[in-house]
Amino acid sequence: AALAAPTTNDLFSRTVSNGWGSTPQAQAYTVSGGTASDFSTNGSRGQIKLSTVNNRLARLGTSFTNFETTVRLALSAVPTANYAYAGPSVRIQSSGTDFYHARLRHNASGSVTLTIQKIISGSQTNLSTEVTVGTGYTAGSYYRVRFAAAGTNPTYLRAKAWKDADPEPALWQ
Repeated sequence: AALAAPTTNDLFSRTVSNGWGSTPQAQAYTVSGGTASDFSTNGSRGQIKLSTVNNRLARLGTSFTNFETTVRLALSAVPTANYAYAGPSVRIQSSGTDFYHARLRHNASGSVTLTIQKIISGSQTNLSTEVTVGTGYTAGSYYRVRFAAAGTNPTYLRAKAWKDADPEPALWQ
């Protein structure tokens, strides 16, 4: 079967402060965590400022049973202690506290790992083994994360991550 056309393709070719605005397909982003000023676009990317320990979430109001997304992300600084993480989430409930997440964890040591998680009311459960997808992380280095969800009861999840300059790996986690 042929793949369906993308429902959203956002290159962030707009400049917005206090949020992310809307995609070219007129889908508005909802942001939560921190303040509106923590979210902006600069004409080529969406940005989220993490000045404190807290979660930030920018999401679209789309809802699909079978869904796949690919994101390109980087941190502006290497964590100085512990870690910082980012990545795509799917099946976000209206509360914003229940979802599946492909967590790309940037460790203070420079290693980068990938884990699939289920988040329920802020409580995290790992659904996969944490795998190392990179080492020697430097600020501003981009990674790509592909995340897919299919079916209900059971739900099938898969993810993969790679350095932006490298070819996409064939195998999923």
